[in-house]
Amino acid sequence: MILFRKRTIRLVPFYLLYMAAVLAAYAAESEEIVAQVFGDRVYCYLLVPPFIWTISTIDGSTKKPSFIRMKSRNQCLLFLLLQQYLFAVIYLTTWFSMIYILAIWHGERYLFVDMFSSYIRYLLSFFLLANISEMLKRTKNKMLSTMPFISAYLLLLIDEQVIQSVTNRNGITIRLIFSWAFQPLGLVLLPIFLAITTLLLLQLNRTYDIF
Repeated sequence: MILFRKRTIRLVPFYLLYMAAVLAAYAAESEEIVAQVFGDRVYCYLLVPPFIWTISTIDGSTKKPSFIRMKSRNQCLLFLLLQQYLFAVIYLTTWFSMIYILAIWHGERYLFVDMFSSYIRYLLSFFLLANISEMLKRTKNKMLSTMPFISAYLLLLIDEQVIQSVTNRNGITIRLIFSWAFQPLGLVLLPIFLAITTLLLLQLNRTYDIF
């Protein structure tokens, strides 16, 4: 797996320093760290971009010999998704652990159950982002298939920043997909979205030219 290669492991200090720098910046501005770092802006502009860059690197670094040894297209797809999902677990577990430790250090009282609920919703949304990226890569639209990860990130920004900003000004609420990561109901809806996109992805993968 690409995640456990030496060149990938060398990036671990970068991720840790990046997370520490983000949390330190918010800790310096406010004593309520948890409330600050769980905002949609931190999620969209600070937490998601490194994830998008990493899963796109995983996708691009998977070599043809790895696929040749597999028996089917779906095995190739699951091999990619497994690595992307695994990185999401490692990445978010580290992020939430650092937040929890820092919150305790600052004397903040935040229920573990509430933080774990947020962790699961974030994790599901990251899985969903990986699914949608791979779906876009397999579409017949050249622009989307050429830049699937950037396109998926733009969809996230439209959903979470543009639509939410416009609808909130008009006193209405419209949530599409990723914005449910910040709502308790997301624990129900996000798995449904994930299942639907997985089925669609498997369908698109039938005609996708791996090589």
